[in-house]
Amino acid sequence: MKQLEHPYSLLHPRSDHVTRLIGEIFMAAGQYKRAFHLYSLISDERILQDLRERLGGLQEEIAAFLEG
Repeated sequence: MKQLEHPYSLLHPRSDHVTRLIGEIFMAAGQYKRAFHLYSLISDERILQDLRERLGGLQEEIAAFLEG
């Protein structure tokens, strides 16, 4: 995940998009601690906000399921 130097790249210069994708792979594999560790390394606020919205919705679904 090397840093990109092209100023017009659609990729995040800190590779936050790649970090998120790898985190998603860990989530799908059930390796939640690893996923959340990677998510904690992300600095791009847009990516973080998207993750918070997605995981917040998942949190609600989990709570509803556990309540029966």
